[in-house]
Amino acid sequence: GTLKKSSSILLEILNDILDLSKIEAGRMELKPVAFSTRQLVDKIHALFSPIAATQRVSLNYHINQSVPEQIIADETRLIQVLSNLVSNSLKFTEKGGSIDIGFEVLQKNKTKVSMRIDVRDSGIGIAKEDQKMLFTSFTQLDNSTTKPYAGTGLGLAISKQLVNLLGGNIGVYSNPGLGSTFW
Repeated sequence: GTLKKSSSILLEILNDILDLSKIEAGRMELKPVAFSTRQLVDKIHALFSPIAATQRVSLNYHINQSVPEQIIADETRLIQVLSNLVSNSLKFTEKGGSIDIGFEVLQKNKTKVSMRIDVRDSGIGIAKEDQKMLFTSFTQLDNSTTKPYAGTGLGLAISKQLVNLLGGNIGVYSNPGLGSTFW
C-alpha cells in the first residue's frame, strides 16, 4: 500500500512538472468540448467525498440557476484546477469544517458565458502578506501553520496558468483562522 501511494505521488509530481513545462513552452493545447456543469460538479464531488468523509469535513456545492446546463471548455483542465483547489482545502480544513464549491454566472450573451467558480473552506486561512506568493511555482508558505502539509508548490501555479489559458483569472480571499475562498 505504501509503495502504491508513493508511486502515485511521484507520478502526480511528474505530471505537474510536465504540465508546467508545456505551459511555459506555449505547448499546452486546450481541448474544448461540450459538457454538463452538473456532471462536472458530480465528478469533483465523487472524487473528494470519500476523503472529506474520513476527515469529517462537509463537502457541498451550489450551482446558481443562471448557470447553463452545458458549457464548452476544456473539461479536463477545469477538473484539474478544481481538483487542486478542493485538495488544498481538504489539506487545510480541520475535522468538523466545511468546503463549499459554488458556480454563478457573471456575464452572459448569445455565445459566451463568464462564470465565477469558487472553493470556500473553513480552514486555517492565509495571512495577507503570504497570499501574493501563492501562485508562484515551487513556492510554499513556510510558517508554523503550514509546515505539516506536504506539497510541491506547483498546484496553484499550474492552476493559475491553466485558468489564464481558459480565458479567466484566479485569486484568493483569506484571513488567518477564518478560512479561504479561491475563485
